[in-house]
Amino acid sequence: MYKDNYIYPCVFIYENDGIAVFYPDLDGCVTFGKNEPEAFKNAKEALTMHLYGIEQDGAPVPPPSSIKDIDLEPHEQVLLLEVPMFAFRAKQAN
Repeated sequence: MYKDNYIYPCVFIYENDGIAVFYPDLDGCVTFGKNEPEAFKNAKEALTMHLYGIEQDGAPVPPPSSIKDIDLEPHEQVLLLEVPMFAFRAKQAN
């Protein structure tokens, strides 16, 4: 059984041309934004789609890391993002 809500840490990497985002616990879950609001929106969308894909494959969802265990570079910032999967699943079913 999958959870209705997930909370995962993501890392914002501040670059000259925008913000790259990745999830340390979810291989291949990456995105980008020109600024913080866009990066945040894209990060939530990427997380939702990635987790939905895992669920559709019937695979186990990896547990999230604690933010205290994530090593960061000076130009990086860690955030916790929550996604409501129950709402996304209902939308996909219609």
